[in-house]
Formats: sequence, structure tokens, C-alpha cells
Amino acid sequence: MTAPVRALCAGVLCALAPFAAATASAAPNLPANRVLEKVSPDDKSGGDAMLLSQTRYGGIGGAFSSAMPGRVVYDSYASFAGSDTGWLSQYLARRTADGWVSLPITAPLDADFSSAADFLANYGAFLCDTCEDVVGWTQIAADPTDTTGSFDAYVTDGHGWTRVSRGSLPGAGAGSPDFQAPQVSADGRSIGWETSDVIEPEAAGSLPGAINAYVRRDGRTRLVNRATDGTLLGEAGASIGGLASSVGGATRSGGGGPNAISQDGRRVFFVTGERAGGRPMHLYVREDDRVTRQLDAEQCVQATCDDAGVLPVFAGASRSGELAYFGSATRLVDGDGSSDPTAPGLYQYNLTTGRLRFIAPDVVKNQNRLVNALSDDGQTLLLTSTQVLANAPNARGDVPVAGADNLYLAKPEASGGTQYTFIGVRAFVSGSTFSANGRFATLVSPSPLTQQDTAGTTQTYRLDVASGAVICVSCGDGQPLASMPELGAADLPTRPSNDGAIAFTTATPLDPRDDNGRDDVYLWQDGRTYLLTSGHGDADQIVVDVSADGTDVYFATSDRLVPGDHDGNRDLYDARVGGGFPTPDPAPEGCVGDACQPPPGPAPVPFAPASGTARPGEQPALPTRVGAVSVRKQSARREKVTLRVSAPTAGVLTVSGRYVTTRRVAVSRAKSMTLTVTLTSSARRALKRSKKLRVTGAVQFRPNTGRTTTARFAVTTKA
Repeated sequence: MTAPVRALCAGVLCALAPFAAATASAAPNLPANRVLEKVSPDDKSGGDAMLLSQTRYGGIGGAFSSAMPGRVVYDSYASFAGSDTGWLSQYLARRTADGWVSLPITAPLDADFSSAADFLANYGAFLCDTCEDVVGWTQIAADPTDTTGSFDAYVTDGHGWTRVSRGSLPGAGAGSPDFQAPQVSADGRSIGWETSDVIEPEAAGSLPGAINAYVRRDGRTRLVNRATDGTLLGEAGASIGGLASSVGGATRSGGGGPNAISQDGRRVFFVTGERAGGRPMHLYVREDDRVTRQLDAEQCVQATCDDAGVLPVFAGASRSGELAYFGSATRLVDGDGSSDPTAPGLYQYNLTTGRLRFIAPDVVKNQNRLVNALSDDGQTLLLTSTQVLANAPNARGDVPVAGADNLYLAKPEASGGTQYTFIGVRAFVSGSTFSANGRFATLVSPSPLTQQDTAGTTQTYRLDVASGAVICVSCGDGQPLASMPELGAADLPTRPSNDGAIAFTTATPLDPRDDNGRDDVYLWQDGRTYLLTSGHGDADQIVVDVSADGTDVYFATSDRLVPGDHDGNRDLYDARVGGGFPTPDPAPEGCVGDACQPPPGPAPVPFAPASGTARPGEQPALPTRVGAVSVRKQSARREKVTLRVSAPTAGVLTVSGRYVTTRRVAVSRAKSMTLTVTLTSSARRALKRSKKLRVTGAVQFRPNTGRTTTARFAVTTKA
């Protein structure tokens, strides 16, 4: 392991270090409808698939998936698949009909980083839910036109980066308290950020150094914090979703709930700061870049309200942006029953009706969030309050305790009231999330929420929103329990799928084959618990994510779980419903060169319990080794790159890389051939601007039988 890698893995950010040597492992216990697929490539230049400071569902760094099945992001300290960062790379894996393809999405990193925190302070990326692109930010120039040396927001499709922000992002990266990473709408068309640079003329009225909020949509950048008449709102600054640590000199905590930019990008929620002596902060929504509304204006009939010192905390919105939630320590409507001046009341604003309503009193922040979890439609919340809001006991027979942190399921009703279901006292740690359809929720609690005695350990529970039923999915059937890992977000259980499946890690042996005393990955599905990893490995395994529809269950392991995994490194896997790839048909007689296009490689073997799979300690049969692919000659002319490639046997060649389109060609025998690939649209624009462009990439060869090999290329093209 090199010195930079040792530095990377020195702290808790390296969730998978130290890496144990991979061993051939027994087949996992998959449900009958799932097949195991290896997501990361076998040729990873000696590196491991990693999770660094993982934040799911829109975060910085780490491995996570989008709402669309078959798309996931992961890290590695090695460069492969055309990446040339030289230090640490992040990859977008996409599932195709022929297999998984990894594309590099990290800008070239020439800086000398001394630690993982140093690297993560300079780069981050995340998937939008319903688009093909990855949105990220970096201080490293990923676009030839970026000469500022400041932080900028970028978008990439895996074939080159395009800068979308103008002006430097505030702070000195992710480690800075003033830093705010870009935000993106679910459709990927709207990207928001803050900067103290004056981009639009209206921002010129800001106080010196104040940050303002901008959104770029469909190629157009606009100032967010302005009134309907176009005048500036927030002379002392503004923040999308109230995420910035200080606005207008008023330091706050909390905020940053989901959907600060609505799914379709039409609505942007922001918090402002005013001049000294004025009202310090207000919450607004900008709609269609035409109309701005204040959400925290009082709507009292009786003379009991005052919005002069609201200090609102944005708690989140529905994906459509129709329903917005925020906290206020000031009474804004009649019937606000808050009694603790340090704990805000929770409010809902309906943008369709313009109605402000009170939801819950004395709400307590958990993990710096005012609302523990919010469903996509905004109709269901998990929140913690110190007041007794429900009288009915929970599944254990416990009742709320006045003054304690009581966890509730809250459902605002059309009549104007709110239905509360008591879940437990001091029940919330972190990781509470709703399924995409709002039917189920994941809970992580140190307090027992069912009749099962957890002996003071932290466990994972599933809440059925419709019935209120709670199930401990990690408790097993009477065996001694180990606490859930609490090292960081990478160790949290996943959100439930729409059908209620949850993946999690635990050292509790919930399967007789799990005998290593380490954290292994399990899947709870349809009332049964399935061991996904071997249970015999020397290292802790990591759960990654479950796609919204439950098709994909991602996890990272050093166990060898499929015959094609023989590189001795940690890989990313997918236990996929209806998974597996078709076995290629024999090439037709007379088929030569580019005319042959069979799918590559043998199909993964379904690993449901069955005869013929490897037993514990046995090593799956490895493919026969063949010669390596090579690039004999390379050249570039304007928008085309030409490679002379030698394939050692029959198989499939894949050309990919930064700035070039991906091309696959099947070969029926050992041969040399000329392949030409074109520049991506973003690369063509960059070439037009800078007149010269360095193009790098890789040629991967997957033989019909044998081990995948890779050869790299680097060439400079001129306009």
C-alpha cells in the first residue's frame, strides 16, 4: 500500500480499512428471485471498491444509488477504467444488457493530499434521482476554461466534466463550516449553489462578503434570493434550504431538509439574513423564477403572534415542493402549543392553498435535523417532541413521557389536525428514512421498540406506516445480540424498498453459517432474513443501498461470491431481482471482426441455495488466463481518437475514458484492429474553447473465457 493510500486509510473516514485478503467463500443465502452480480470490474489496478464518508440519497463522496435501478457510485484508491487521477477516484457504475460498466467521474487530481479528509475537502459527487448525470464539486480544474482555482459545481455523464457554476463556492471545502455543496433537483436540470461573487446585477446590493443563492437550469443562471419585483432579498446573505452555517451573522444549527429544490426544479426554498437591527432571517420560496413568497409570515387571528424574530429552520419539503415544513421558536398561528422557548414548533406551509398550519410543539433536533424523516409526498413525518402528543402505548406497552425525547409518526390530516402514533422514548439515533412510496420506514434505535429484549444494544427496525406495526429486522430469534455498527453513515441500514425490504450489517449471527464474529450484510425481505455475504470473511462487510423499487441491493465485500471474482480485492456487488446476464451465443459461421456483436462473457451464476455451489473453504473455479490486450498505436485528429489494438483471443473490446464516447466491438479470434472513437459533446466544446485537449482512457478486453485485461492510452488533440 502506497504512502498516500496509508494516509487515506489512517482515519475513520476509510470505512473499509484495513482490507483483509479476499478468500473464496460459500454462496450467500439469496431469496429465490435474486441473482448475484459483481458491479465493480475485476481489473481495478490492484485497488478495492471503497466507501468514503458515505452519505446516502444526495451526499458527498461514497457509494450510493439513484432512484433508477442499475446506477450506483463508488470509490477506489486505484485508477482504472480510464481514470487518471493518480490518487483516489470515484466511479459511476451503470448496468447494461451485457454487464456492469464503470465510468470515472473524478476530475484529474494533481494535488498532493495528505489524508482522506483533505481529499474529501476538495471533491464530492452525487447522483440525481431521475437523470443520467452525476453532479459534483471540486477545487481542481476539471474544465480547461476553469482557471480560478476556486470551488465550482460540475456535471458529468462519465465522459468528461462541464462546469455549471459561476463564482467560487464559499468556504474552503467540505471541512469548512461555511462550505455548502451544490444542490440538485431530482431531474438533474436545476443545480443550486451559493457564492459571495456578484454574478447577477441584483446581488450588488449585498453586504461585503455576503453569500447569495443561484440556480442554473437548462443553461441559464439566475439569482434566487430576490423578490417578485426583482429586488434583492437578504442583504446579509441567503442559503438554499438554510444549509449554510451562518447567514447575516446569525449562527444557526439544523436546517437542510430534503427537496430544497423541488423535483422538477420549479421551486427553490431559501433562507435570508437582513441588516443589523432588522429581522434576522426569513424563509422564502422562489417559484418558476417569477414569484417569491415568504412562508414564515404569521397568520394569527388572535393577537398572540409575532414574526419579528422567527429565525426559521427549513425542515424539508415534499418532492413536488407543494408542502414545506419549517421550525419557528416564535408563535405564527393560533393554537401553537409550544412551551419550551429553546425547542421550536413545527409548521407546514401549503403552497397550493397558501395556508400555514401548526404540526407539533417543542420539536427536538436529531442529528441536527428538525424532522427525523419526511416522506416524498410530504404527508408523513417522523419527529421527536418533549410533549405527550399521543396517549396510546407503543408495541412494547410504553407510553410517552413528558419532558423526554418521544419519537412520533405524524400524519397531518385534511381536517386541520395531526394524527400522532407513539413509537418510543429516546428511540432515534440516525438513519431514519421512508421508502419512496411512503409505506415503510427504517428506524435505528438504542431503545427496544418491540417486545424483544435488546439488552441495551442498538438495532434496526421497520415501521409499517399504514398499520403502525414495528418489526425488529436485526434481532433474530433469541440469539445474543450485537449492537449495530456506529462508525458512520456507511454502516447505517438502507432505506426500505417500496415492498419493505431492508439491508443492514450486524455482527449478530442471524444465519447458522455466519461464524466470523464480524459485521456481515443481511437482507430482510418478506418476513425472512437472508445472509448476503459469506459469514466467514476476516473483514467487516458494508451495506451500500437498496434501489427504490427493491430491484438492486448493493453491498461491498472482500468475499469471493461469484466465480468471476478472482482479483483478491474488495468488490461492489448487487443482489438483483431477476439478475444475471445472457450467455453469449456462438458466433455465426463466417462472422468476422466488427460484424460480430455477441454479449460479452459468461453469465453470473444464480446463487440461491442449491447443489453445486462452493462449500465453505472451497475456491470457485477460476477462468483460464489468456494474454493481455495492448494498444500498439494511438493518434488524434480534431474530434476523433484512433487506436491500433491487439486482442489476444475471442472476446469483447471496450474503449472508454475521459472525453471520449464508449465503444464496444466483438472479435472472434486473436487479431489486431483499428478502433476510432469520437469526443463527447462536452469535450468538443472544451476543445473549441482551449484549442487543445488531453484525452485519456482505457481499452478493456473481456475474453469469452479468461480474465479481463486493460491497456491505457493518452493522446493530445488540437482543434
